[in-house]
Amino acid sequence: MKNLSRLNNWELSYHIYKDKLPSEFRETMDTFLEFYNFYINIYESCTHRLESQLNKLMVRHYPAIEKATRPAQIEYIKDLNTGHLFGLLFTLRNHLREQTQKINIHEKYPKLESWREFYCNPSQPDTLEDKLRNIYLFPNDEDWQKHKEEENKLLKILHHWQQTRQNEYYNLVQPLLFEYLPKLNDFEGDFWILYAVTVRDNYEEWTSCCEHLETAIEYNMPPESVNWKNEDFKKLLREQRKLYSKQVEERRHSMIFG
Repeated sequence: MKNLSRLNNWELSYHIYKDKLPSEFRETMDTFLEFYNFYINIYESCTHRLESQLNKLMVRHYPAIEKATRPAQIEYIKDLNTGHLFGLLFTLRNHLREQTQKINIHEKYPKLESWREFYCNPSQPDTLEDKLRNIYLFPNDEDWQKHKEEENKLLKILHHWQQTRQNEYYNLVQPLLFEYLPKLNDFEGDFWILYAVTVRDNYEEWTSCCEHLETAIEYNMPPESVNWKNEDFKKLLREQRKLYSKQVEERRHSMIFG
């Protein structure tokens, strides 16, 4: 239980008299109070410190988002960052509870071994392989080899750019995760795989939502389009690509390759 001096009056009364209450009621109240304290003392406090920093990182990674000044866009950004942090913290909180409860982790997460391979090994850049040569038109081996080397060089630069951005996010978010959930340091064995999966998947979801907003802005779509159904969004985007794809691709190429 947390310090009694920080409890409000009804919480304090509950903890003083809880032994006199029915067990079913105590179980319900304990569950409620645990979540309430998580929400107030961990989620809200962490979000208060991280939200503005995530906003800055978002603009640095996706410069077009700096133009997001309309109410629908501003609300989208706020919902994205606050909802993202809730999902991240809440999932890690559940994994901590699962370890305490000594669940059968392999039974509950049957993909654990494939996750170990994907999430717990260093990421490698994609490469253009010889098996793909049949889709390219090169008259001889020398031309093909030269093209392959050039493409692999660009893929390596792209991978470094992506990893740098991911590391900036991790370096921003992870220290506060361990500050507000210090028991993360007590993870054992395969629970570290669940940690890696949770942080990586939440990062990928965050980037996907940022790219969605960036796309709407770069292709001059209505501000409200960020909240449209996917099929409606894509329908208008197909039309807008005819007008803006060249300049959008040039900006992206400049960001990655200089």
